Amino acid sequence: MTSLPKAVTNVEENDIVRATFGDRTVSGRANPVAYRPGQSIEIEIRTEDHDPIRYKLRSTRTNDEWEPLTVERSVCRDGARGWEAIGTVDEVETVHSVRDIEGTTH
Repeated sequence: MTSLPKAVTNVEENDIVRATFGDRTVSGRANPVAYRPGQSIEIEIRTEDHDPIRYKLRSTRTNDEWEPLTVERSVCRDGARGWEAIGTVDEVETVHSVRDIEGTTH
């Protein structure tokens, strides 16, 4: 399953991303996005409903192959933050790209 991490390497901050893992789907604004070409990708998804739970999609590249795209969750309360691995992403898509918006407003 090396295609999922490669598929998200074009995600930019503030794109709306939807990820499905197991029987769950989460979607929200990608912020921040940390892509190190050929090395790793991390995308934090902030849900639109201001839920304190955030999700992070993560993959690293080893031996010229992308590792499976994993999902983690975090609950931010009283300034404390920690990540917990909760699964492997089955599907991911950019629902709305900031490039589309920028292309129509300039």
